[in-house]
Amino acid sequence: MNIRRSLKTIAIHGAALAAVLGHSAGASAQAASDQGALMSELQQIQQQLAAIERRAVTESPALQERHRELERRVIAAMTEADPETPSHLARLEAMPEEVAAAEQQNDEARLQELAGEAHGIREKLNRAQEAAFEKDDVASAVATYQNEVLQRMVEVDPQTEQLLARARDLIRTLQPRG
Repeated sequence: MNIRRSLKTIAIHGAALAAVLGHSAGASAQAASDQGALMSELQQIQQQLAAIERRAVTESPALQERHRELERRVIAAMTEADPETPSHLARLEAMPEEVAAAEQQNDEARLQELAGEAHGIREKLNRAQEAAFEKDDVASAVATYQNEVLQRMVEVDPQTEQLLARARDLIRTLQPRG
């Protein structure tokens, strides 16, 4: 089982479903209420899984080291795809201070400029990350790490697999039929 893919799928489907459900004009009040309750349950499960994952990694120095190694490997592959990756990452790291300064000065124009710049950088980084994940060695390393995290999550909280199964069921239930 691929925990990151499961969690990412849950997050993506959850966001997409929220948008779809938010714009369903023809749904009855009861159906909307039921869907809202299911979405709320899905969000709670996502939060539980994220907490279990944090605990699993935090309590395992070996997983922390594997995470650092994987991060270095992914960034190297991203840099191969886009040599500007290190400068993009550095720029994103510097932005919070600029945002704080602009907020303190109530400089809405600067805040919007920074938001636009950050969005553009994130798009570039996402493309580089996609290219990195297409590399077999990186994909294999990510899958191995994710499996190790999942195993550790189950050790930390045996309900992990049940939570993942319930999240997948909720996603299937909430997906628009058509």
